[in-house]
Amino acid sequence: LIRYFRMNEGGTDYIDIPEVSTPGDYSISLMVNTATTTQSAILSLFTNTAGEFLQLIISHDGGNANAIKLVSDGVTGGSGTIVVNDGVNHLITLEKVGNVFSLFVDGVLDYSVTHGNPAKLASNYFVVVGAARDITGGPLIRLVTGVLSDFTYTNAGALERNYPINDNSSIIIDLVSGQDGSVINPAAGDWGLFKEQPTLWKGQDLTVPPWDSVDQELIKA
Repeated sequence: LIRYFRMNEGGTDYIDIPEVSTPGDYSISLMVNTATTTQSAILSLFTNTAGEFLQLIISHDGGNANAIKLVSDGVTGGSGTIVVNDGVNHLITLEKVGNVFSLFVDGVLDYSVTHGNPAKLASNYFVVVGAARDITGGPLIRLVTGVLSDFTYTNAGALERNYPINDNSSIIIDLVSGQDGSVINPAAGDWGLFKEQPTLWKGQDLTVPPWDSVDQELIKA
């Protein structure tokens, strides 16, 4: 299998996903392969109202370096312990059941936390992948340097969005409902062709930079 991956360079680029409806229980998953251990946000959901946001941050505090934590107005003290090490593909999944959020890394439950302010949980969210934003029009912060792929959104058990992010284009195709997203501030060299091998994906004639080498490897977890 040969496919494109995209390097998010962590400067001004990120992925913009159309609004998702979250009236009840849902799950969101994203493949992450970080290239640097600076604190960054792999995903942010937000509205037009202050305080109605959710962010998944690669944390560097509380002794849990390189673990994922959920940040929201109403969630305190939650932080994962599973290390999301650089250079490795990790599947991150956020699952909401009632007011309880559970975070999974590569299919393993990392931690769960109860949202203490459910009034701050909106029914609809705008989504950015690879950056944090806490309100529409607010500043983008903590942009990711690394590869982000395979974003899915499942609502009440039904798959509603599926973005492989393998398009080699500024348009990110949704395979389920046609709600296509877009790359903001893309560069042609950010896209790289990779060939699948048993334990890794191996790059084919990549552009350096942003890739580390012309045949950079993305290790499978």
